Amino acid sequence: NNRDDSVFSTTLIKGDNLIIEYNEPPNSEKAVIELSTVVYGFKDMFGILSGYGQSGSCNVNINCPDGANWQKEKRAVVMVMTAKNTALCSGTLLNNTRYDAKPYLLTANHCMDGQDPETWIFIFNYESTDCTNRDGSLKQTIQGAFKRSNFYASDFALLELSSVPPVSYNAYYAGWDNTTNSKDTCFIIHHPMGDIKKISFTKDKLGSSDFSSYIPNSHWEVKKWVFGTTEVGSSGGALFDANHKVIGQLHGGYADCNTYEKDYFGKLSFSWNYDKDAKNSLK
Repeated sequence: NNRDDSVFSTTLIKGDNLIIEYNEPPNSEKAVIELSTVVYGFKDMFGILSGYGQSGSCNVNINCPDGANWQKEKRAVVMVMTAKNTALCSGTLLNNTRYDAKPYLLTANHCMDGQDPETWIFIFNYESTDCTNRDGSLKQTIQGAFKRSNFYASDFALLELSSVPPVSYNAYYAGWDNTTNSKDTCFIIHHPMGDIKKISFTKDKLGSSDFSSYIPNSHWEVKKWVFGTTEVGSSGGALFDANHKVIGQLHGGYADCNTYEKDYFGKLSFSWNYDKDAKNSLK
């Protein structure tokens, strides 16, 4: 974890006492270690991340039969711990046209909320082993990322993880479609309420909306979910079309397990090059 930018953060550690151990190689320069922030959870974040009933009861585990055809794509989806481990979002690894496994990750711009993602924690493969609610492991993590581009209107943020996921994580780099054609039969794989990985599905033709951007056609509108829903923590989760390609990421909406309400995803096609400035463009 000795990165070039000299920044390090840990994931959640249970207990009231910490020991920080530093091993200095022989003949190395004298180290300077500064503890900039200590976050103490007076509420049990491990309970929030337990995976047992924190998300709505209508949500479907990714390893249920409904997720059987999405076993490759699920490996691209990660849980994102932001704001010094106090907030949660979802993100998705994206492939690029060089096919060089550069670890680009798509999430929501509002998850950043003025933060620098260099101290975020990205958790891979947090899921039940089967269709039942069995807690998963939080041990497969990468610490930190660099912002490559983002734009408020479609609420996208493209990050580059600080390191390539280890082979043991079995990570997948999702494909994407930047055309403007409307879709039907779409899916989201996500971590609602920081829960174990879930999948939701809609079969209605997507609408087009400005949502809160006031820019026409900047968002896909999901009229209702056939199964599952989205919740806090789902933000940034990728919307996949029937061809298993990413076409947007969750911005917001009104869906829950009790009502058939709409959700809104920033369009990948809009994010691609609506703003010609490279730092605001997904392209």
